[in-house]
Amino acid sequence: MNPNKLNYICDCVEDAFQKVANQIAKLQFTRNDQRLTNSDGKKYLVVVGLLGLNNGRILFEMNEGLVHKLIEGMNGEPLEDDADIYPGLAEFTNMVSGNGIIAINNHYIGNDLRLMPPAIFIGENLEVITFKVDSILRSYQTEHGEVQIEVGFEG
Repeated sequence: MNPNKLNYICDCVEDAFQKVANQIAKLQFTRNDQRLTNSDGKKYLVVVGLLGLNNGRILFEMNEGLVHKLIEGMNGEPLEDDADIYPGLAEFTNMVSGNGIIAINNHYIGNDLRLMPPAIFIGENLEVITFKVDSILRSYQTEHGEVQIEVGFEG
């Protein structure tokens, strides 16, 4: 994929992430140009597939503290049960991805990107490796934790 187009797409997802996180949890993120370690234990990986003229995916990687803060912001109250995390995290990433896709499709007419349902993976020391995908990784920090967003497309 053209590097300028990939950067623009990543900018759209980054902007959507910042807006949604600020709206629901009043979080402000600081961009960090280094890959984050997320070394505090449990990680949440959410993969949202993208279908259209180009196929790809958005990968969100967050630590547990940040995920709890986002879901509590969406629910308006502290989490009582970890089972509430999964639908909340899926909804959050759908909101971010959907807002990003609208901006991308408005700019690249005919691209017609559509979202696939998110897949959520939870554990320690998780890694996602995708071959033959051009991608950009961006890292952010906040007082509640770290997030990495990787946007990638086939070839």
